[in-house]
Amino acid sequence: MLSRRIRRQAPAPEVAAGAGARHEVVIAADGTAALDGRPIPRTDRESIRDAALNALQAHAQAAGGPVEATVTDLGQQYTVHLRVLPDGSSQAVAPPQPDPQPAPQPDPHPDPRPQRPQAPIPEDGPEVAETPPAVAEVPTAPTAPTVPEELAGLAAGVHQEVAAGRLEYAMALACRAQGTTMRRHGAEHPYSLELQALVAYLAYLGGDCRQSVGISLRLARLRQRQGDPRAGEELVRATAAWRSIDDPETAIALGRELTELWSRLAAEHPAAADARLPRRIEQRMARLLSRDEQRLAS
Repeated sequence: MLSRRIRRQAPAPEVAAGAGARHEVVIAADGTAALDGRPIPRTDRESIRDAALNALQAHAQAAGGPVEATVTDLGQQYTVHLRVLPDGSSQAVAPPQPDPQPAPQPDPHPDPRPQRPQAPIPEDGPEVAETPPAVAEVPTAPTAPTVPEELAGLAAGVHQEVAAGRLEYAMALACRAQGTTMRRHGAEHPYSLELQALVAYLAYLGGDCRQSVGISLRLARLRQRQGDPRAGEELVRATAAWRSIDDPETAIALGRELTELWSRLAAEHPAAADARLPRRIEQRMARLLSRDEQRLAS
């Protein structure tokens, strides 16, 4: 994904690692930052995050290929893992996997006393894991989520990062807010549902339409079970993102889920269901099936 940021030609790194190298960026609470322990310079016109991306781009150019970095923001208290290409584009990537540890060797002198079993350690939070027009074409942003007062600054930071085009940072902040809210209030609390809708929209902006549709479908089911008429809004968002899925097999499978949910919504809340959208889903699925059959026949 391209970040709409202020770009400048950063100086070539003193020591250039090869393509695929991993770097560490730490952004301090006072607005300064360091790349692999060296201070990152910046101009008056660029934010410290833009300066960090420009510095990583310089490493990618020197290496002649993409580099990866773990960026830790101590002020906002989040970590994001990025891949930066020589042209300056960046995208979020999965965190690096730790080196496999050697298998423990049996104790030659085991303790004969019975050992108390240890309780499992709970996960720290969920994986990171549009109010569109009446006939959805392109998802638009959901309204600003209602969140607890202690997370208001975090939610505002998400929108600031989106406005600056730094989607990977926005997603990291949104997922952190979502995880905190779900742990404190539960997965089906209104705070949690609104933050999940925001994550779905950010996934769409980042090009992960499958994830966006999956989250919106899950939200639609939850709201429908709660008797919330906003289940229709979630289905509209899911339908809009679904139109951008090109893989026929994935689109057809998700399309069937969409039409099933639209049918259930129409039966339970007729006023909340838009009859045009299920028809458009079925028409697109028919075209995809026909195209797939032609491909198999050729």
